[in-house]
Amino acid sequence: MITKEQVDKAWKEWNDYKEKHFGGPGNGCDDYRDIPEEVFKKKRELEDKARKLQKEYDESQHYVPNDVFKFRLTLKRGLDDLEFSVYVKPFPEDIECDDESLENQSYQQEKLVKEKYFTQKRIDELKLKFIQRIQECKNPFDIFCYDTDGGYNVTADQLFNLD
Repeated sequence: MITKEQVDKAWKEWNDYKEKHFGGPGNGCDDYRDIPEEVFKKKRELEDKARKLQKEYDESQHYVPNDVFKFRLTLKRGLDDLEFSVYVKPFPEDIECDDESLENQSYQQEKLVKEKYFTQKRIDELKLKFIQRIQECKNPFDIFCYDTDGGYNVTADQLFNLD
């Protein structure tokens, strides 16, 4: 029985050989006219060997041919954020800051309000608000395909049936 290690070794051998003899700047305009025919032949032999081992291994694992569509889901705009105001008494003018700049003072104030206001209890309440918004929406997702591919090692029971 063919092992995954044998398949990986065959592909590595082919790839190493290819890189050694056909590697280069990779600009797509490489001139291979000076490469001897034996080198092309050896490259084809190594690739054929790797493909054969891959096919035998895949068949032994009961892998099936497949196409893959990779999707990404994000929450629709408006469901992914929540805005509200937190009202506090005015801050004293002499709040302690390492830097006396107005920006740093503002940052220190925001940080303090955030630390005090967003307790774990309040965060749990906000999570429930988001969950409720999602549940009330027919489809809360923007769904888009970001990649298509194929030939993954999957079995028939892993395929989604389009029928």
